[in-house]
This record gives sequence, structure tokens and C-alpha cells, in this order.
Amino acid sequence: MTLLSPPPENSSILKLIGWWELRRIPYNLVMLPIAFASFILTLTLVPLYQDLGPGEDAVEPFMMLVGPIFMNICYTLGWFVHLLGVPPSAAPRLFKLGFLFSLAIVSFPGLAHIFFYILS
Repeated sequence: MTLLSPPPENSSILKLIGWWELRRIPYNLVMLPIAFASFILTLTLVPLYQDLGPGEDAVEPFMMLVGPIFMNICYTLGWFVHLLGVPPSAAPRLFKLGFLFSLAIVSFPGLAHIFFYILS
């Protein structure tokens, strides 16, 4: 099994969900360090170009928790869409598109703050 091998044709619903869930582990193992790096970049750079007053945070802590939850909800939507009738051969493409979308979401805060820091 490779990450991008399609599920067998005529797979049951449980096997299709299993195909997706087996890939959730490597997906999260890749996303977690990228999200962490983005978080660290944000915490490091924001105070360098913004004046934070006493008691102000560089980042809304609640929003940093929402990102990984949203990322996994989007991942679950991948197999949900797949179950709506997308052929099994399209599963690897759905996985890649969702992976890239999630990568963009978790990378965006860190990359945006690099950009803002350069402009300041």
C-alpha cells in the first residue's frame, strides 16, 4: 500500500472509510510539524513588528486550537465526498487536493507573518 494507491473497485463503505483513515496518520504526522513551525514563526515574528501592550498576546490562543480541528474536519470531508459517489480511482486525487489545501491553511499564518515582518 502506498499513500496514493486507490482503494479497490467495489469497496464497501467501511473499506473506503478505512482507506481514508489509514492515511490520516501520515497526514497528521506531516501537518503537525508544519503547523507547529507556523505557530512558532507567528509567536516569534509578531512582537518584532507589532507593539504589544501589557497582557496582549501575539496570537489568539483559541484560534491556534481551531486550525488543527478545522484541518481534520476538512480531511473527513474528503472521505465524505468520496462516499457520495466519486469513483474509487479519484480518491488519490481527492487526498492530494485536500492535503495541499490543509498544507496551505496550516502554513498561512507563519508565511503571512514573515511577509508582514519583511514589510515592516
